[in-house]
Amino acid sequence: APLYEALEMNGKRFILVHAGLGNFDIGRSLSDYTAEELLLDRPRLSTHYDIAARVIFGHTPSNQFGEEYAGRAVHTTSWSCIDVGVAQGYAPMILRLDDMKEFYLT
Repeated sequence: APLYEALEMNGKRFILVHAGLGNFDIGRSLSDYTAEELLLDRPRLSTHYDIAARVIFGHTPSNQFGEEYAGRAVHTTSWSCIDVGVAQGYAPMILRLDDMKEFYLT
């Protein structure tokens, strides 16, 4: 399986990755990131990816950003975490990239 996918949807650019961009550096190309940086990173709410694409990832259950995020997606100015905590009993969520609409399965 690929470590990341870069795509464009309705004029918006996205990078789909398992866990974020570890050791982010604006000068690095995606192909320069190691598997560990893409699979094991845990961004903070203050993490900002200064690139012209929204980074979409899971890996970190949303409640780890604060209990107020438990069971829902977390969105910042540059990334979205879609791990809503299914393993903790929360309903699965699907994010439609066309318009960023969230669908929760009940």
